[in-house]
Amino acid sequence: MGRRLLVLAMCLVVLCGCGMRSSTGKVSVPRGDETGLEFIDSTGLASEYGVWSAHLDPAETTGLMIYLHGDGHGEFDPDSTVLDDYAEVARRHHLLMLAAVTPDDMTGTWWVDPDSSRWLAELVAGAQKERSIDLSDVWLVGYSGGAEAITNYFMTMHTDLFTGGGAFMVAGGDFYQDAGFAPSLSDELKAHYEMVWVAGDEDLGDSIDEFSGYYAAAQGEQWFRERGVVHTSMIVLPGEDHFSTLYRSTEILDKVLSEG
Repeated sequence: MGRRLLVLAMCLVVLCGCGMRSSTGKVSVPRGDETGLEFIDSTGLASEYGVWSAHLDPAETTGLMIYLHGDGHGEFDPDSTVLDDYAEVARRHHLLMLAAVTPDDMTGTWWVDPDSSRWLAELVAGAQKERSIDLSDVWLVGYSGGAEAITNYFMTMHTDLFTGGGAFMVAGGDFYQDAGFAPSLSDELKAHYEMVWVAGDEDLGDSIDEFSGYYAAAQGEQWFRERGVVHTSMIVLPGEDHFSTLYRSTEILDKVLSEG
């Protein structure tokens, strides 16, 4: 449902008494688990998001998990269990979970348009103002195209949103050598931030032009490691392909968080 809202359209909504679920720049962080919320950023770009926080005391300072879906946001389909599975990991580790649908409704991706990641960064910053978030315990979690957005945008343009925690890339997460910008990681993040890639050894792509989560993960891990990120690792799942890896990933994230 991502779109750029015209001022005239917004005025008509107000005049007809319909009202928006969210005013521009305002982020709602409910005290329970709730989806179908809407965020409109400072440019008028809008999309929906969900919050999982029923297990938390609103007065407490907690960590944060941000989930970025794969291309087409199938994780938000009614028959998908992915968000529930990740929310259960967040509960076990006392994290507030935030997941959103990309505002890029033309492609359904996070990585094609940089404005999509900028929108999400505004949403996250707004959530951090609404709740007491421990910036040293912020986890970026992404699958396929969502993993690509983490390594190409969040780790290069939005590192002001966290001081520690980690990034967990599933079936993707390389770095485009011709992207035109370089990671702006501080020495502190390079020394302490954890970056984990997970891929199946059968996620190789069927042709030379098809995306391979395995090769993307391997390239991304090498790229960040060679540029000074100390805590990088790649976990390879035998017998898993691009899709089945996603359903194995929550157990691995649970283990990573337990060992952290």
